Amino acid sequence: MNIKINNKQIFFSFITILSGFCGIFFETLSNKVFTYLYGVTIVATTMTLVLFFIGMFLGSLVLSRIAKVTKAPLLLYLTIESLLSLYLLIYPTFYNLSFDLLNSTTDGTVRLLIDILIPLLLLVIPTFIMGGTIPCLYRIVSNLYSNDQYLPYYYGLNTLGAAFGVFVSSYLLFPSLGLQQSAYLAGAVNLVVVYLLLIYRKKTNEEIFFEHGNVKFDFKNIILHFHKIKCNQVDWCYLGASCLSGLFVFAIEIVWFNLLALIIGNSVYAFAVMLVSILFGIGLGGYIISKIEIKDKLKFLRFSQVLLVVYLYCSLFLWDKLGNVFTFVGTFGPSFFVMELTRFIVTFFMLIIPCLIIGMSFPLLLQNYTKIESNPTTATGYLYAANALGSALGALLGCFVLINYFGNKQSINIIGTLPLLIVIITLALDRNKCQRLTKQWLILILVILVSRFFFTPNWNLSAMTGGQNIYFSKGNTSDDKILFHKESTHSGVITLIDKKGVKTLYTNGKFEGNDATEILDQYLFATIPAIFSEKYNSAANLGLGVGGSLGAITQFPYANIDVVEISPEIIKVAKDHFSLINFNALENHRVKTNIEDGRIFFMTNKNKYDLITMELTSVWFAGSSNLYSREFYQIINDSLNERGIFQQWIQLHHISLANIAVIIKTLKEVFSNPTLWIMGHQAILIAKKNGKLNINYSKLIEFEKDKKISSLLKKIGYKSIFQIFNHLILSEENIDLFIKDIESKSGVALEINSDMNPLLEFATPKGNAFKNDNFSENRQTLFDYKWFDIRNIILGIPGAKEHKKIIEDMYFDTRDDFEKI
Repeated sequence: MNIKINNKQIFFSFITILSGFCGIFFETLSNKVFTYLYGVTIVATTMTLVLFFIGMFLGSLVLSRIAKVTKAPLLLYLTIESLLSLYLLIYPTFYNLSFDLLNSTTDGTVRLLIDILIPLLLLVIPTFIMGGTIPCLYRIVSNLYSNDQYLPYYYGLNTLGAAFGVFVSSYLLFPSLGLQQSAYLAGAVNLVVVYLLLIYRKKTNEEIFFEHGNVKFDFKNIILHFHKIKCNQVDWCYLGASCLSGLFVFAIEIVWFNLLALIIGNSVYAFAVMLVSILFGIGLGGYIISKIEIKDKLKFLRFSQVLLVVYLYCSLFLWDKLGNVFTFVGTFGPSFFVMELTRFIVTFFMLIIPCLIIGMSFPLLLQNYTKIESNPTTATGYLYAANALGSALGALLGCFVLINYFGNKQSINIIGTLPLLIVIITLALDRNKCQRLTKQWLILILVILVSRFFFTPNWNLSAMTGGQNIYFSKGNTSDDKILFHKESTHSGVITLIDKKGVKTLYTNGKFEGNDATEILDQYLFATIPAIFSEKYNSAANLGLGVGGSLGAITQFPYANIDVVEISPEIIKVAKDHFSLINFNALENHRVKTNIEDGRIFFMTNKNKYDLITMELTSVWFAGSSNLYSREFYQIINDSLNERGIFQQWIQLHHISLANIAVIIKTLKEVFSNPTLWIMGHQAILIAKKNGKLNINYSKLIEFEKDKKISSLLKKIGYKSIFQIFNHLILSEENIDLFIKDIESKSGVALEINSDMNPLLEFATPKGNAFKNDNFSENRQTLFDYKWFDIRNIILGIPGAKEHKKIIEDMYFDTRDDFEKI
């Protein structure tokens, strides 16, 4: 049955879409902001989701009762939207205050209180307000329709608006405006909603739409008498089914996100593709239900749940084949647009059917429940509250139990049985047909369960972990041997592959390190900044990988060394499989292992360090911008001793010179005199907290005589420690010239990468689509700025002229010689 649309219905349809847009924008913004404050782990993301749904649960429960008795529901809805607009407009200010509070707090008790207060103010309170939007809206529009088809109709439109919001914010607003300006724009959009509602309310006598216009607003009755709510068996069945529906959706969503990060990648755009696909499917499912008349809704619901279970089982046969799509498309030299379109098609293909069914399920429950309840408004609120509670539980289940203990494949198998519980519940609701149908349905359920758990396909893990989605190139082969494989919520899928005798570590198919030539660069990442340390009391290594940089640090006389790694699986692999090349660093008595998000570690740990080294293998993945922002550099600066040294790795491949310049310019906002060094295919920035880098000639001579350090230099392939200085490309002086030249060529000043303007996170993934890797061009351009002769710098140090002949012989004059380093 088609809904006949009039002007009022069109108006509220438009309002619903905008409301969904702003609601999901708020969730996306909150999720990003909370990664700054509490880390990029999926645990932190899950807790953000849990708090989001706790607020929605409480809001739906309380505000639906207010919507039930108020004689001015339109005014209530207007108030809710006004408050949400206000929150969006002041959200950046709230974040800045929260960051300053967390970064300046040293007292444990005070920090605990702040940790409780911030989520309450930034998430729970606004989501509590958001929880009242749907019950309020449903009461307003209920008298505009002659049947209950408006329930799935507005549910679908709201969700489609959310899908549109994710797309617009991820691909347009955030990359071009940043988070702060985007929040202001979203707040302005919501103010448009408020303005339109005000106009509507002026032109409409809202009381004529409602039979209960004379009901008095009794706050005490609304809030304090929840214990008087009585639920019979039917109520509990519907609430339980709604809770199970929410639990299923977010448990499977957590697993899908974990699995799809491996299949399509884990850039910020890849996560947007996942979320858009899920929301679009759910929204379309709700919209479709509103357009068809279903006589027996519970029967239809049962069949849809069985179809959902069967599809999830069948999908297990496809997941490990999807990498071939990226390899095939890669043969055509795809652009960034084609790459993203491919990710969307693959994701859409895998998720559209289950999401359509999911989108139909909740509206069907909603239609049935509101039909038997005396007041549809409170029924809607309670069902949404139960769904929100289930969503919070599902997120916890997926994050803390399923993936860690069962892995992605078995998690899909386990979660895939939950819709069968909804089938059983609906059988209990269908009392007249229950006895006649129960036997057949139970036999069907038994057959499905046996099939799922005894005929589960084996995935080709080597093919799945090959990283074809990154550069759309061929991944691992069947000859590659998997030495270690672990799926976790800390860092996705960790895999150790033996490729013709070379052990290579991957995270979600992304290269982390190996035991071949890459290890020499890792030694240099730590050795170069270590020779500039003025004291050797404490050091910290952020990002363990295979442990090469940490191993190099242990060769220097630091008394205490903190290693900070987000993944316990990477620590295990580095310890068990790479101990030889990292000098068994993790067993060293001076080394303390910290399993923590790096940014949060330095924000909360108030120890001071003489050296902080940082190594990430890519800048483009989601969350990496957190470690290249002005705020992060300020955190690092605060964590250094008075003349401490900071080293940060930056990539030279698949990145533009402009983005390299943005990184350097952002670093210069906090560290005034950075230098850039190049080795192999890698580059590092080295900066000092106060002043310029000093070369202590006598200390270098002592290092050359030290057995551990001289042995380390031999492993790198150097006869003397002075050869290290050949890697210095941009000094403190000519690094400014490089930035000015980049700005002059572009015609605009480079922006600073900050928390509220994470431009690198949105710009760097586009580098993966470059026709070549850009490394040679970037290195050549940077090398052209090396106008100084390092020999003269070294020979100008007191005492160095005694070794003039050695120093001159060790210097490589030409670029061809530089290639040999």
